[in-house]
Amino acid sequence: MATRAIFISTKTKPYYRVIPVFFAWNGGFAKIQSQKNIRAMHREYHRYYPDGKILEISSRSEQDLGVKLSAFNLMTVVPSLKKKIPVECVFQA
Repeated sequence: MATRAIFISTKTKPYYRVIPVFFAWNGGFAKIQSQKNIRAMHREYHRYYPDGKILEISSRSEQDLGVKLSAFNLMTVVPSLKKKIPVECVFQA
């Protein structure tokens, strides 16, 4: 079993709510394994929130917007380097 957090936007501070989701984990690093886990997490979320909309933001997302918004694809300017690099690289550094 695995637990992941789903963040739901709200109209009042702090403007989000965290929902823990428990689901069966599929081990492995392959893209297909990651997508199985994403689908399992979404299925479990929809059991309790059937009308909820989910935007999976990751490089393994099955949604184009989710892939574009992933930390590996979002770019930021690092002034000391005078160039754009992925947000993920800044975070890891």
